Amino acid sequence: MIKSMTGFGRYREIENEREILAEVKSINSRYLDIYVKAPKIYGFLEDKIKQEAAKFISRGKTEIYIGIDTITDENIKITLNKIYLENYIDILHTIRDNYNLTDDISTMRVAQNRDIYNIEKLEEDEEILWQAVKSALTKAFEEFNNMRITEGERLLQDMSARIKKCGEIADEIKILSDNSKENYYDLFKQRLKDIIGEVLIDESRIITEAAIYADKISITEEIVRLKSHFSQFEKIVKENTPVGRKIDFLVQEINREINTIGSKSLDIEITNRVIEVKSDIEKIREQIQNIE
Repeated sequence: MIKSMTGFGRYREIENEREILAEVKSINSRYLDIYVKAPKIYGFLEDKIKQEAAKFISRGKTEIYIGIDTITDENIKITLNKIYLENYIDILHTIRDNYNLTDDISTMRVAQNRDIYNIEKLEEDEEILWQAVKSALTKAFEEFNNMRITEGERLLQDMSARIKKCGEIADEIKILSDNSKENYYDLFKQRLKDIIGEVLIDESRIITEAAIYADKISITEEIVRLKSHFSQFEKIVKENTPVGRKIDFLVQEINREINTIGSKSLDIEITNRVIEVKSDIEKIREQIQNIE
């Protein structure tokens, strides 16, 4: 199944007086890079979150946000950071006195500085918390994967259509190449006449040289390999594992064969068709960059 590396999933759930928000988003990347954003006091969850995420995605730059809010305040203890508070007020007084500023230092103004508080999260069962986070994260990843599958199907339709077109053009190139072989004898004979004039020419030598030349620029093997690569593409995209790297390698091989055909051919019609194939292969290469 083809999946895009671009996706987004979001899920919010409330359980045991706790609200948990899980968001997952990713963009294309050559490797798997997972970044977790969660409240600092829940830092112990980061490794677990990354391990869980790796079950759903194998490539892509992935950002995961976990928000955890306790609906009740039973697990929170707030105290004053007295040392910081006293230093802070002293500094405010110094600023007021040294610069002759209006004294508007009030309780509410000082209270707006969040650094004066110590917010302590009382001990709670980490495993119970993890199971709740895991549940929300799994549902977010389900939405995330559905989006990636939908986008992957669109990419597959486009690539398959282009591969089919390239296969049809390869058949045309083979026919044109076969027809060109019949002209090699006349081509050699005319070139020799241009060089040496109307001197009597050994017909058997012309036939031999034409045959050698035809074999040298034959594209039969390249056409056979191209057709094989096109068939392989159809097999790869049906696999149930990430196939982005495989398709990328296959496209490189297709490009190599079509370049060889273009370098061997002297037929303008073949050259035009080679350009068509290269254009479609380049479009496929661009699509692959977003496939897992």
